[in-house]
Amino acid sequence: MGAKTNTYGRLLPNTAKASPKLCMLRWIVQRGIITLAKTICKEGVVENIKVLDFELGAEDMAAITTLDTNTSSFFDHRDPNISEVAG
Repeated sequence: MGAKTNTYGRLLPNTAKASPKLCMLRWIVQRGIITLAKTICKEGVVENIKVLDFELGAEDMAAITTLDTNTSSFFDHRDPNISEVAG
């Protein structure tokens, strides 16, 4: 579930007035995590680089942190039976 389809992205205070996608990327960057944002078009590259043009405030950082439900959108990687499914 990406930022485009995640309804939580629209609930952020977003004091930076950036897209949910950029807010999520910026949250990662501000936490000191290396980010690899994939894009296949020039416009996407231009948009992704804007992540360096702003900072999220404490309210936005806290709001994004609370989105972690500690569950996977795809499968539970801790489930020993997943190795049978994954092959």
